[in-house]
Amino acid sequence: GLKGPQRMAYVLDLTEPDGIFNAREFVIRDGDTIYVTEAPYVQWQKTLSVLTGTASSANAISNAAGG
Repeated sequence: GLKGPQRMAYVLDLTEPDGIFNAREFVIRDGDTIYVTEAPYVQWQKTLSVLTGTASSANAISNAAGG
């Protein structure tokens, strides 16, 4: 069998109702490592920033969002 300390990885998708429900009951303990990925629109914003400059991309995103 397996010996020594074991590592577990849990994936919570907070874009799904099930993930939000499970996250409410999830216990984080000392020594745990938390890894959070970026939302898909963050990568899109970074790409726009490179192509058009930061101020222009922020304005474009605001306009696209209806603001």
